[in-house]
Amino acid sequence: MELYYEFDNYIKRLKTPLTDKNGRLLYYGIYDFSYKFRTRIFDEDDNEISYVEKDITAEEPLVNAYAHDGTPLFKLYKEDDEYLVMPQGWRFKTDNSCFMIEHVMMADKKRVVCDDMNIALPLLFALVEIQR
Repeated sequence: MELYYEFDNYIKRLKTPLTDKNGRLLYYGIYDFSYKFRTRIFDEDDNEISYVEKDITAEEPLVNAYAHDGTPLFKLYKEDDEYLVMPQGWRFKTDNSCFMIEHVMMADKKRVVCDDMNIALPLLFALVEIQR
């Protein structure tokens, strides 16, 4: 699946709609001011599907991702110039505008491509949180 989004909204933590190629809203992410360091992700019917939250108590930069019911999806660690997704074991680098995880997903300044949006969308928004 290929989704499109406004990079400016994304990077500024504003409401970020994710649409199909025809502009139809499928998902959106929004920073939740009531929970510092949390971004919530919703489907087109306003159902929360997941959220990401920076762990400000961690010694190293760390963002946790959860399904809407609180079930852990992954942890995103930043190690020097590389990122690690656990327990999946994926490693990747980014220049803050694009990244690729071989055979998993790709994102650039306007789109995200992945078969499993339940992982791709939290990972996309986790990258914003980990860089704060």
